Amino acid sequence: MKYIDSHLHGVNFLQQSTGIKKLLEKMDKSNIEKSVLMGIPIMKKWDSYDEIEPIGCLDNDSKCYYYSYTDQIIADMFASLCDKEKKRFAPLICGFNPTDMHGIKHVEYLLEHNPIWRGVGEVFLRHNSLTNITNEETARADHPSMGKIYQLCNDRNLPIIIHQDSTAIERSNIYAYTGELNNVLKKFPKLKIIWAHGGVTEYIKYNNYYKLIHSMLCQYNNLYIDLSWVIFEQIIYKHHTISKYWIKIIENFPYKFIIGSDVTGDFNNLPRIIKRYDKLLNKLSPKTKKLVAYANADKLFFS
Repeated sequence: MKYIDSHLHGVNFLQQSTGIKKLLEKMDKSNIEKSVLMGIPIMKKWDSYDEIEPIGCLDNDSKCYYYSYTDQIIADMFASLCDKEKKRFAPLICGFNPTDMHGIKHVEYLLEHNPIWRGVGEVFLRHNSLTNITNEETARADHPSMGKIYQLCNDRNLPIIIHQDSTAIERSNIYAYTGELNNVLKKFPKLKIIWAHGGVTEYIKYNNYYKLIHSMLCQYNNLYIDLSWVIFEQIIYKHHTISKYWIKIIENFPYKFIIGSDVTGDFNNLPRIIKRYDKLLNKLSPKTKKLVAYANADKLFFS
């Protein structure tokens, strides 16, 4: 089976990477034919009082800040490839502050000066604990500055991946933040919006989360669901068993789901992470299996 990794960060939260040659090596070992390659739009600060350098964004309570140069790092990685290798990657733009009305200028500049970009994302909006340690105001899906980004993507037919939690950590009885996403989906009905992890974080562990996804897919034809990270680990593959409800939803909406590793800069675990999706894919019909593993992402990012 061949895959497209639809959610792969070329760097970590310190903007470091084991390198794109290592990535290609691990892709070949994993039957990953293509990858959607993006940076990470924030940098983890190393405060003077911390004796140990933080690596992950939640290693300590030091702040994170928006880091535009992440896009240049991805562009440099892509530029180091031969023409044949370049065809295996779809680079995305993410290095802008989503609460800054100037953010659109960053995206416009990169699109004008470098033709490599295939879309925008992953844009960090509401993102559980990360939101609380990121400088600036709270980012959200329907922030006015994001409206400019959506309009640009809509006009240029570019897909956008957004991370927007469906609710807050302590509000598991309601979906507190889906209304913000609904506002965007209604306003831009032709914009291809990929909902990173389907709005799930490690703190969201609903037993019936599939009902929310089903409801939103019924309402919005422009919504796509990225099955990377904890939506698979905690919701779909809960207790080491693939949920029959998720199989049914994916079969009912076979063109709306994609998979991804969500690795961040270190690619050594890529084969193990992408292969875990076989547990889901092997329970799908042959047509749906091909769509979710490869064809949907190919159409979104490579066509």
